[in-house]
Amino acid sequence: MRISIIMSIYNEPIEWIDLSIKSILKQSYKYFEFIIINDNPAREENKNLLIRYSLSDSRIKIIKNESNIGLTKSLNKGIEIAKGDYIARMDADDVAEKDRLLTQLNFMERNPDVIVCGSYIRFLGVKNKINKDYRITTEETKDYLIIGSPMAHPSVMMRMESIKEHNLRYDESITSSQDYYFWYTLCKYGKITNIPKVLLNYRLSEKQISVKDNNTQKVNAINLRKRIIHDYFNNKELDNFVNDFCLNREFSFTKFRLISRQIVDNNNDSRVKQQIKLLLFTFLISQPINLKNNYGLIFNRNVWNVGFGYKYTLRVFFNNLIKPRYPQLL
Repeated sequence: MRISIIMSIYNEPIEWIDLSIKSILKQSYKYFEFIIINDNPAREENKNLLIRYSLSDSRIKIIKNESNIGLTKSLNKGIEIAKGDYIARMDADDVAEKDRLLTQLNFMERNPDVIVCGSYIRFLGVKNKINKDYRITTEETKDYLIIGSPMAHPSVMMRMESIKEHNLRYDESITSSQDYYFWYTLCKYGKITNIPKVLLNYRLSEKQISVKDNNTQKVNAINLRKRIIHDYFNNKELDNFVNDFCLNREFSFTKFRLISRQIVDNNNDSRVKQQIKLLLFTFLISQPINLKNNYGLIFNRNVWNVGFGYKYTLRVFFNNLIKPRYPQLL
């Protein structure tokens, strides 16, 4: 068994679940098990659809939760019983491209140091476009973690050998954005990256949980960034500072330019050190909205490339200016 696909279904429109399952069963690569966790056992539509598919295709394995336990715990249940060399994620409202599994399998076989790979995605529904923002080198993908999740969760394939060896699981204390911290955990044991090809059609809809609970996800993402940045610096004393400033979404552009110039000039004044800390956490954790269209003016063009996307520019800013100097600020 080469690949185990794990999908959890809850309350998605039944026609979406049907399309999602069909897109996996029609894959050009055939040697897989398809683990589907029914996290809404009281819903008759779920039950009837899964019975029909399980009777028609022996590769499908149905897990019925006794009650709703949420996506994170459901995915961990799927990992526990998976028998494949690789685990591929799939969501119940997305549609996989026909060669998705084969493309990712070949990539993972050619790159044994990669522990998880995602792909470009095509949005379906309210926004029909291709997302090519995901980084495609392992270094950039790892660095992107200080900003947000570097890959689309339902597009990924993971190496089972590494997951078993290090007993890795999704953190069950995280009910949304659970993939974000899992990628950070996985990158400690191997490389993470994306294949620059659309392998998944990712549905965006007002009905989705990710839209309904958008504020909760933002708060969770902020807390996860705090954890990741703390790990980067290994400095737990910054907690009070982070709590004071991480939710602040306004930052004086004039003050920002002043502090930025002092960073460039390597000013060692203690007051400036505190300002740089404020800059770092406000800019990286809260992502102040009033800087979004002005980042190209902050430094000279040798530092900034306005052709980069906003979030990618944050990564450049962090790696080239903040990270090398941060030990001097403690």
